[in-house]
Amino acid sequence: MTTIAPIWTDSVDVQAPYGLIKGELIRSTLDLRSNIGAQLFLGVIFGGSTDLSVGVDVLVRRVLNNDGADPRFAVGTRYTTGIDPSIRRINNGAGYAIGATSFAFDGHAGRTAALQDKYGFWGVTSIPTSSGVISPAAGSGVEIHRTSKGTATPWVIDSPAAYAHVDDEYIGLAEAWTLWLAGGSLYEVIFDYGGSSTGEAVCVLASAQTYDSDSAT
Repeated sequence: MTTIAPIWTDSVDVQAPYGLIKGELIRSTLDLRSNIGAQLFLGVIFGGSTDLSVGVDVLVRRVLNNDGADPRFAVGTRYTTGIDPSIRRINNGAGYAIGATSFAFDGHAGRTAALQDKYGFWGVTSIPTSSGVISPAAGSGVEIHRTSKGTATPWVIDSPAAYAHVDDEYIGLAEAWTLWLAGGSLYEVIFDYGGSSTGEAVCVLASAQTYDSDSAT
């Protein structure tokens, strides 16, 4: 009997973690012209000490004729606005090792976590005020997790942290979702932080798992 098995490539970098301030956008592409399809993973981690007065628009567009996207159409759109960023700092003096699931936080900004809230580790101890690639502190990295419990410290996540995290590192309320993209085309991914004023950034990121081919055995 012939067995057909899909062949995937994991952790394809589409948009490395990037600090994006108001009034700016960043555009990246995902080339699936030689692939069957892909699962796209998107995330936004909120920063700053005040509610978002303008949203972060996330647009995923199939590029028409592989040479230019039609701005009227998007295969995936997510808008965020009016969100309390719920910024706080994790702590325990010495930081946390890879695989940690429970974190103390200092209550910075006053908001408590709720079950199923998503929070993102910024990987830095200072939220940037200009746009640019996030450069995490030594031993830490950007990632997003779901709250299992912890309306007060400690905050508990439902899967182990993939990175070590340092004392005084910022975390913030986040959004994360996935989108299936059909192969055979080029796609552009746009993170657009509306408004015209500067201020503390949001962190945006995207990666993919591409469905490359099938094998028969």
